[in-house]
Amino acid sequence: KKDSSAAFSVNVCARYLGIGIANLINIFNPSAIIINSGDFKDLPSLISGAEKVALGRAFPSLTSELEIIRVTSDDTTTLSGMAYNLCDRIFDINCPDNIIE
Repeated sequence: KKDSSAAFSVNVCARYLGIGIANLINIFNPSAIIINSGDFKDLPSLISGAEKVALGRAFPSLTSELEIIRVTSDDTTTLSGMAYNLCDRIFDINCPDNIIE
């Protein structure tokens, strides 16, 4: 049975998520947007709706080569990636903002 209130809430959430993604595209002009859809695997309409809104609101010249990639990662994988990037940035001699000089 379809719950119209729940469907409305998902559509509103997808709209706002899509607006946020479009803003990121318009500001940073990334080559890829990576979305961890693991928490929403049972709700694919949320992510697909957000993608549709984002592509509709972002500047077309910025989306022609853009890749939107869905990944599924758990908390441990996410934290490991963050730690790796932090350590890489801290100890990278070529990074102008590194902590250790």
